[in-house]
Amino acid sequence: MKGSVDLGDGADGLREYERKRAAGRRDGREASELRALKVEQDFLEQCDGSARFTCGGTVVMAAVYGPIECPLKAQLSDRAIVRVDVKGASSTVARSSKWLEKYFRESFEPVIATRMFPRGAIVIALQVMEDDGSVLATGINAGMMALVDAVVPLRSIVCASSVAMNSNHTLVLDPTQAEQSEAVVHATFAFESGRGLLSCKVCAYGKNTQ
Repeated sequence: MKGSVDLGDGADGLREYERKRAAGRRDGREASELRALKVEQDFLEQCDGSARFTCGGTVVMAAVYGPIECPLKAQLSDRAIVRVDVKGASSTVARSSKWLEKYFRESFEPVIATRMFPRGAIVIALQVMEDDGSVLATGINAGMMALVDAVVPLRSIVCASSVAMNSNHTLVLDPTQAEQSEAVVHATFAFESGRGLLSCKVCAYGKNTQ
């Protein structure tokens, strides 16, 4: 039948099918293939924890301060506040730094044991060093590794990944900046260990939706 693909037998047939579907990726990856990942921790001195998470050409550095004393006017009597600061030269940060800070805070706050530190604060500083796509997922992973390095009490661990649907309606994992700009839609999924999906942020035609 025209347009059909022979799946062959078992895993070999499926792998061949994925390779054919992903033939259009500029970097030669299969549809379900991540870029090279690299994690570094404990390389900054003037903070309680630090991490640098690299995903292909996207690099995010994170530093964690705390638990520390919270300014009186921002204190909560029953728990610590979580503040996220995002900086970077990328166009993503320039366009929507406040939205990014809110998104990252909502990703980290549910898994931090904030009630152990009433009237305290935990500050997570994210610096986008390079942005070649999937920056939301990379930021979550960097921040999480910094929280672990700082030995902040956690209820669970969060990890994230991004996916995009291109104009051929093919889903590709860990899209680059070029793939995101050409995609019909792309999404970032955050998963909490032991609980499953924590959040899904969808970007369609430049609009952010939950």
